[in-house]
Amino acid sequence: MKRKNIIILISTGVLLLIAIILLLSQQSGTLDKKENTFAVPDTASVTKIYLADKNDHSVLLKEQKPGKWMLNDSLVAIQERVDKLLETLKKLAIDHPVSNAAHNSVVSRLSARSVKVEVYRKVYRINLFDKIKLFPHEKKTKTFYVGGETQDKLGTYMLMEGADRPYVVAIPGFRGFVSTRFSARFRDWRSHTIFNSPIKEIESLTMKYNESPENSFRIEVKDSRSFKLYDLSKDKYIARFDTIKVIEYLTAYGDLRFEDWMNYLPEQKIDSLTSGEPMYEIELNEHDGDRQMVKTYKKETTTKVDMQGEPLSYDPDRMYATINEGKDFVVVQFFVFDKILKPIGYFTGDYEEKHRATFQSVE
Repeated sequence: MKRKNIIILISTGVLLLIAIILLLSQQSGTLDKKENTFAVPDTASVTKIYLADKNDHSVLLKEQKPGKWMLNDSLVAIQERVDKLLETLKKLAIDHPVSNAAHNSVVSRLSARSVKVEVYRKVYRINLFDKIKLFPHEKKTKTFYVGGETQDKLGTYMLMEGADRPYVVAIPGFRGFVSTRFSARFRDWRSHTIFNSPIKEIESLTMKYNESPENSFRIEVKDSRSFKLYDLSKDKYIARFDTIKVIEYLTAYGDLRFEDWMNYLPEQKIDSLTSGEPMYEIELNEHDGDRQMVKTYKKETTTKVDMQGEPLSYDPDRMYATINEGKDFVVVQFFVFDKILKPIGYFTGDYEEKHRATFQSVE
């Protein structure tokens, strides 16, 4: 009986091995067919996307964690644009092959003006009917070129790497072309987000008011409803404060954005504008070790006036800021930042509404 069980076990193993070999052979045999389509049905498995055009622009979009993609490994990408690109990859469908008459012309245009797209996915060396998945690894599964739109603006010319024939590709039900969604320009993917941290991800928040140090504070987050508040000017723990106001305040860090880039200014000019003491210094630390430091500076103006019509020396609506460890120089609006420019008195009940700098008229 024991011998019979061993024979059954061996036979089962052999049959399983044969099934695996047949499946892998089937996958290998149908590879060409799959690679001749542009769509990526399972976009959840996409780990990164590389885009490069003929003008030496290139970007690498890489998933850091679900719902958060990075640009060139270190910067936050515009999530809405990444989501739209993934949706586009999922829905792409071949409308028809380019005609013989137009073939040479289209190929020539693709050679001169197109975006190379490389799609990398998490795949498995063994995948039995999507039930048993073993040995995961990242693999480049598609490379194709995206050209311009068709004359009727309802399709986009695309060519799979290694293929001879280009196709007109579109999204069923969508009237338009998709070439603009495959931009390789850095500025099209760089997020304007400064802070994007849910309360549950925040470990501590420090706000320094250099022009009025008595307003400075630090909040330490124990959990989403338990906090510690410190008065930085007195290096003192504050026992009594409004927890609801702390929650409302920290919620503002879930989506805080700047208005525009100023990196195009000469380095010497940026150094001059940031040479003085910052107005505000904000440091947010997350539990996973991520940190964002923001320093803001007054923005000079020659066009703004006060309530009496007198010219102001500094812009009352905007200020400069350095973000990403000082690597980027941007403009932010007080309209956006006022929701986080709260003094410690806001939480303790000793709060003056006019807490931020009041800019004086030019004498």
